[in-house]
Amino acid sequence: MRNKLKTLGVPVGSAGVFREVVTATDIASCMELNKGVVGKWIERYDSFPDPVATKHRLVFYLQNEVDEWLIENDRKYDKAGNCLVDWGRTNE
Repeated sequence: MRNKLKTLGVPVGSAGVFREVVTATDIASCMELNKGVVGKWIERYDSFPDPVATKHRLVFYLQNEVDEWLIENDRKYDKAGNCLVDWGRTNE
């Protein structure tokens, strides 16, 4: 059974606006990838978005920045133009 991805709101910026954040595990689940693939992107590409928050061992990224990075690095859509990211999809 699949559940909707739960994102946390964290205050970002001087206005204290709450934004949607995701972890590497969230990214991997939404793209139906192994978490190791996303971990390699984070390690290998300096252009991958910087984390905005951490809690315990979790590292959080802004969802919209991850989306932009996926588009800029040709990872959001396949060659047929199908979107590879479904932020409402998680694997169990």
